[in-house]
This record gives sequence, structure tokens and C-alpha cells, in this order.
Amino acid sequence: MKLPRLVLAAMLAGALAACGAPSPGQGPRPAAAQTAEIDQSRQLLQELRAKNMLVEGDKINDYMDAVTARIDAQRGDGKSRLKTFIIKDADANAFTSGAGYVFFNAGMLAALENEAQFAMVLAHEIAHEDLGHVSAGMAKRQQVGIASAVASIGGALLGVPGDITNLVVGTAGQAYYADFSRDQETAADRLGMRYLAKAGYNGAEGAKSFAVLKKMYGDNASIFAGHPTSSSRQADMQRLAREEGATEGRVAASAYLGKTNPLRKRVVNALEQAGKDGPLLSQMRANLRAAR
Repeated sequence: MKLPRLVLAAMLAGALAACGAPSPGQGPRPAAAQTAEIDQSRQLLQELRAKNMLVEGDKINDYMDAVTARIDAQRGDGKSRLKTFIIKDADANAFTSGAGYVFFNAGMLAALENEAQFAMVLAHEIAHEDLGHVSAGMAKRQQVGIASAVASIGGALLGVPGDITNLVVGTAGQAYYADFSRDQETAADRLGMRYLAKAGYNGAEGAKSFAVLKKMYGDNASIFAGHPTSSSRQADMQRLAREEGATEGRVAASAYLGKTNPLRKRVVNALEQAGKDGPLLSQMRANLRAAR
């Protein structure tokens, strides 16, 4: 995620929210909204694959799938099956396109410090969908178009197929994945923390994903007006962790750093070759040292 599109816990997030969607927690989304999400998510995935912009068939995918299954099992019946994908982008970012699809940039995985933090970002993203936030921005997404969004996400990658590079996200991608409102973020924080706690993770540690965000981008990491600072967001999430009884539990720092380290090395190498020194690269180098 880059400063203007950071989405740890959805600062960037894909702002979609469903036309005619029910109020949070009041039943399933309309069938038409679910169908539209599925169609657009599948098209987005197809475009990313066609441009060789995904990391697939790797050991890290198996590891992510295992964590994803832990979170997915807490969501209840009638939900889209949760699926995670890795985009070959060295920027630290993550977003949901609906229909259970959550995309993580390689840079996000390289920057996070443990499994609890990764699970927190994942739980927050899918909470937006489960609360009916994702479909509401459908009209805006249709105006931008899948092809334009993919071009903006991966424009700098197209000349280097099969590698990881640092990409600049253009205005089309920003329009396609607009931000959620402050109230929606707060609701997704609460439900995401509930998922995290039920899955047996340490929610207090998961909340430190915002400390990682602050280290890389400062306290005002979001360009979206009215969004709280990373410090206040972390404090709120720590409170939610206490309320959910999730101040202990699975952290899995060694497992996470070990499983993600091969990818992290590639991201660091790409950033170094591009001369992109700074807090993001420093955070990733610190994780490399911690993994030894």
C-alpha cells in the first residue's frame, strides 16, 4: 500500500457497498448484488491472471489458504467462500472486490510482522463484505471498468512479466477502489476483531498492524478526510480485543516470517533495484532480520 492508497485494515479498501443492501447484520445481501460482485470479481481475477500479475502455485499460497480457512470458518453459513490472492506489487496494500475475494499486494505480506496481523487485515476486509458495504459502490466501479482498474493497479508491471515491481496506482484504480466511510470502517473493525478472536488469534497483536502502518507512512496514513489516525485506530482495536477477550492467543510470528520470507526477499530486491529506499523498505528489512 502506498501512502495515498494504503489499506491496512482497509484504508484504501475497495469501496463498494451494495445498492439496496440490508443494514449491517440484518440478513443476506440481495441476490442481484451478490451476482454482480461475483461477476466483477471473477473478471478482475481473470484480467490479473492474463497479465501475469499474480503469485500462484507457491508455498506461500498454501500457507495463506490455511490462515484464510481459519477466518472463513468463523463467518457463519450463507457467506461467499473466502479466497485470497497475491498481486505482484511491492507496495503495501490489500483490498476486497466482493464475492469473498481478497487481494494482498506482495508488499503488504512483506511488511506485516506475524500471522495475527495478517489475519486481522484479512478479517477486516471480509467483514466489509459481510456487513453489506461492498456492493454500494457498484455503480462507480462499473463506470471505471475492470480493464482500467487493472491497468492502474499493474501498469508498471507489464514490462517485467513474472517479476515483482513497485507500482504507482493511478486515478482509475483509486476510483475503482474508493474508500469506505468512517462508520463502515468502525463496523468492519468490530466484526473483523470478532472473527479474529473466534479463530483463536491474539487480537491485541493483530491490532498492531496499525503500528506497522504508522512506522511506514506516519500517523496520518490515509488521504481520506475524516478517517482516524493510525494511533487512534490501534487504540480502538486494542479496546475491541479486550472486549472480545482476545488479548492472548495465536500470534505465530516465526511461522509467518518464515513462510513469507522468500517472497519478502523478492520484494526487497525489487525495491532496492528501483532505488525506493525509505520506511517501507526499512520495515521489510527488519522482518528479514527477524526471520533469521
